[in-house]
Order: sequence, then structure tokens, then C-alpha cells
Amino acid sequence: MKILLIARRSTEHTPEDFAPLLDKEGKQALEFLEEDFFREIYSMSDGGGAVILVEADNLADAEAKASKLPLVQAGMLHIEYIPLKAYRVFKQAADLLD
Repeated sequence: MKILLIARRSTEHTPEDFAPLLDKEGKQALEFLEEDFFREIYSMSDGGGAVILVEADNLADAEAKASKLPLVQAGMLHIEYIPLKAYRVFKQAADLLD
């Protein structure tokens, strides 16, 4: 199952608050990429967070795994989870091929 994560940095914390955790956050993100949990990850151009496409068995698994991110554990990153499915036109096109 593909799930879009919109991860926003807390506005209640300063850049100095984030600094000690950024290396750990990056390391965890790379591990998630190696494990094929993170499939794609993009930083928001305003520096306010990231947009991440993940692959998980279900929403609960995605939430549990993402909760291991150091910034999430510190209460400095808030994630919105959006479960995805294939675009409807793809099914219609496939049906036409039958």
C-alpha cells in the first residue's frame, strides 16, 4: 500500500532546537530508503518539512514505523498520512484491454 506522508516541522521550535537531531533524522531516513519503506522523499522548498511516499502493508504499520523518526519522537515533526490507490483511469484502461 502506498501512503503519502506530509511531514511538517513544528513552528514552536527554533532551528537551534532542530540542529542536534538532524544527523540522526537523516540517518534514519536513509535506513528507511534502504529498507524500501521510504520510496521517495522531497524537502519542502520553504524548509518547513518533507513530503514522503512510503510503502507499507497498512496505515497502522506506516504510522508505527514513521514514529521512529527522531524528530517525531521529540515532538518536533507532525505527520499527516494519506493512503493512496491507483488512479481510477488506470483501471478503466485495463478493462478496455480485456
